Amino acid sequence: MVWQQGIFVLNVRNTGAEPQTLQQLSLLTLKNTAQTDNVNVALANGTVDVGTYRYELKNDNHDYRLYSPRKEQELVDQARLAEEKRKSRRSRTSR
Repeated sequence: MVWQQGIFVLNVRNTGAEPQTLQQLSLLTLKNTAQTDNVNVALANGTVDVGTYRYELKNDNHDYRLYSPRKEQELVDQARLAEEKRKSRRSRTSR
């Protein structure tokens, strides 16, 4: 069996749509250890602009994903504020 090796460049196009979830978009997953040692993966331009955010390629245990630290922090903050608001409403109604 022949495994691929070398440098792989991913060209990602901006759709103009804003991601609405915290999940990172998985572009490529390498599942065979013979692949993981001989493969380098990169974005064509180093980063990709999607909506108003700039994303980079993150290697998460050989799962190559689009990742934006700013967008991820914004979504975490939104979830925290929503939870605080929910708890505040619940405490007011239980009085």
